[in-house]
Amino acid sequence: MRRRAAGERGTARLKGGRVGFTFIEVIVVLAVIGILATLVLPYLPLARYRMDGAVRGVALVLVSAQRQAVKRQRDVVVSFDTATGTVYVHEDSNGNGQVDTGEPLRAFTLDDGVTFGRGGAPARPMGTASVTFTGRESGRPEVTFYRNGSTDEQGGLYLTTKQAMANPGHENHARAIEVERATGRVSWYYFNTTVDSWSRGF
Repeated sequence: MRRRAAGERGTARLKGGRVGFTFIEVIVVLAVIGILATLVLPYLPLARYRMDGAVRGVALVLVSAQRQAVKRQRDVVVSFDTATGTVYVHEDSNGNGQVDTGEPLRAFTLDDGVTFGRGGAPARPMGTASVTFTGRESGRPEVTFYRNGSTDEQGGLYLTTKQAMANPGHENHARAIEVERATGRVSWYYFNTTVDSWSRGF
């Protein structure tokens, strides 16, 4: 009986104890986090993360367009507006190479701070232009995926940051996407300043 009473008293003390954090403690923790973030952020490769995300996003648009062409058995055209940083995907139902009324047309915009271009990085064999595809849809360079998964031409595009386009010395921001004509395979590359050449991303 005595042991049970003692246990009950101990439980009561625990339940009556202080739970959680005071306002001052929360403020101190937030201040410490803020100081650490200020010290660490300048050393994080934010441009690399941004560019890797951007190039994967555009590559995914191209891969999805190819799959859509195969699945729906019709041409799918991907065009690039280098001035506005927009990628258009057009399902060309009648295969006439024009955007007709009723045909689906979707637009994808590059992330803020990302643009088409090389920003001082050397060109790959696919060419020097920001977008090397020579076909045109509504005046924009384009690549067409056919129902068998192939494309109308070999080519690709470059992506970099607006910072790299305005200032030299940021060649490592450059990314490239290439599309194979026969298979429609999409590959991307990053410019590796350590070895001063392009390295394959996937």
